[in-house]
Amino acid sequence: MKRSCRLAVVCVALALAPLQSQAQDNDSPTTTTRAKAAAKPGKPQKKKGPKARPEAGKAEKAKQQAAARTEELLKEYEAEGGKEAKAIADPLKYWNLMWFHFNDKLYFWFLKPVSRGYGFLVPRVARIGIKNVYVNLGFPIRFVNTSLQGKFKGAGAEFGRFVVNSTVGVLGLWDPATRLFHWKTREEDFDQTLGVWKIGMGVFLTWPVLGPSSIRGTFGYAADAALNPATFLPGAGTLRQINDTSLDLNPYESIRDMAVSPYTAVRDAYVQNRKKEISE
Repeated sequence: MKRSCRLAVVCVALALAPLQSQAQDNDSPTTTTRAKAAAKPGKPQKKKGPKARPEAGKAEKAKQQAAARTEELLKEYEAEGGKEAKAIADPLKYWNLMWFHFNDKLYFWFLKPVSRGYGFLVPRVARIGIKNVYVNLGFPIRFVNTSLQGKFKGAGAEFGRFVVNSTVGVLGLWDPATRLFHWKTREEDFDQTLGVWKIGMGVFLTWPVLGPSSIRGTFGYAADAALNPATFLPGAGTLRQINDTSLDLNPYESIRDMAVSPYTAVRDAYVQNRKKEISE
């Protein structure tokens, strides 16, 4: 939470720096004097040569100060993120890198182009309906794991969502449970349950197609797959990936583009996200 606030401060500082410098330009006495002079129908003003304006110097100085502060905060954030990243061991890094590059090519050579074509052919409202059906099919995973974590109020809400969306929502195509009763879905899985039970993540792993995981996450995925009816429908998993990517629900590309080291960024993002979800 602390790091998120700092990043927010950085973004706000970058966004406001140009506005502040512009406001200083508009409010400066020199600018006001020039505006009054232009309004008077007197002698035509002589054009000045390419002399640097004081206001431009102030704006440039403000930008440099904001950039320096931004760099300082980002270094501090990266240092703290690096400390947390050491919480998971990565002794199989070369194995993980091999499958990371495989998944990267699979995304850009297959998943992304196919998703674009799919999104062009299938209307957005239909794709949202398909997403809702998959969320509804994942009810057993959320219900069982919410109960195992002792979140019985959440388990009751999940049961109510499933009943309402399966009937009124026509097998989950629509989500009346959220609109009518404000029952929001709770993303719970067996990996989170094991984390709540104080079982460590083990070492970091990357699996082909499945992506980043851990020893604990691998066992959790296997348990969730056994509870998910979509597991037993041929091609259902591939269709879900294509459908979600067409709706811009896959964060991989944005993480990859912003990172200096995509592998490290994906690994750290996975660890941070798992910790966050377990703590909620």
